[in-house]
Amino acid sequence: MPDQSLPFDLQTVLLKALRAYELALATRRRAEGEARAARRTREAALQAEEARERQALEAEHRAEEAVLKAEQERLGRLQAATDAVEAAARALLEKAGLAYIAGAPATPTGSPTAPRRSDADAAQAFAEAQTAYADLRIALMSLAQAYLEAGRWEESRRAVQPLLEDARAPLYAEARDLLAESHYRPALVALEAGEWETARKGFAEVLKIHPAYRDAAALEREAHLRPARAALEAGRYDDARPPLEAWLKAHQDDAEARDLLAESYYRPALAALEAGGWEAARQGFAEVLKINPAYRDAAALEREAHLRPAR
Repeated sequence: MPDQSLPFDLQTVLLKALRAYELALATRRRAEGEARAARRTREAALQAEEARERQALEAEHRAEEAVLKAEQERLGRLQAATDAVEAAARALLEKAGLAYIAGAPATPTGSPTAPRRSDADAAQAFAEAQTAYADLRIALMSLAQAYLEAGRWEESRRAVQPLLEDARAPLYAEARDLLAESHYRPALVALEAGEWETARKGFAEVLKIHPAYRDAAALEREAHLRPARAALEAGRYDDARPPLEAWLKAHQDDAEARDLLAESYYRPALAALEAGGWEAARQGFAEVLKINPAYRDAAALEREAHLRPAR
C-alpha cells in the first residue's frame, strides 16, 4: 500500500513504479515458466530421439545377429553336406570291396573332429567333394568294365553294385546294363558249353536286372528247350521233360514247348502200343491229351490202346 503521507504526485509515481515492478516480475515469471516448458519440451524431444536411436541400434543389432545366425546355419549345413558327400564316397569304396583307389585310404585317419572352416573354405571343400564323388563313381564304372572285359564277373559286380542304389543317380542306367552284362556273358558261355542249368540261372539273373536286355529272354528259353530237343531225339524222354515243365510253369502259352512235352509222352506211348504194352500206351496217350487235347492223332491212338486188346 502506498504511503498516504506522501505527496499525491509522488504516490502516483510510486504506484506506477510498483505496477511496473509487478508487471516486470510477472513477465519474468512467465518467461521463466515458458523457458522451463521449452526446456522440458526440448529434453522430451532429446529423450524421444535417444529412444528412437536406441531402438534403431537394437533393431540393427538384432538384424546383424539374425544375419550372423543365418550364415552360421548355412555354413553348418554346407559343412554337413560336405561331410555327407565324403561319407558317401567312403561308403561307395567299402561297398565295392575296395580299400584304396590311387593310394587313398577308403576310411579317414587322424582326428575325427574336422577343423572349423571359413565360409569360402567350406564351399570350396563341398565343391571339391562333389567333384571327387562324381569322379569316384566314374572310376568305379571304369573298374567294373575292366573286370568285365577280363572275365572277372564277381569283381565286376561288386565294383558296380554301389552305383545301383538310387535309380535317379547319374550312371544308374549304365551301371545296370554293366551288371546285366556280367551275368549275360558267362551264361552265354555256359549255353554254348551245354551247361544248361548254369545258363538258365545266368539269363534269369539278367532278366531280373533288365527285363529287355539284349536277347536274354530268347536265350533263357533256348537253355530250356535245346536240351529237351536233344534228349527227345536221343530217346531220353525222362530227361526231356524237366526243363520243359520248368519252362512251361511260367510260359504256358509257349506252343513249341508244350508240343515238345507232348511229344515226349507220344513217342514212348506209340512204341508201347506197337509192342502191345497196352497200359503204358494208354497212360502215355492220356498224358499227351492232358497237355494238348488236339495233339496229332493221340486221341485216336488212346482209343486204339483200349480197343485193340479186346479184339
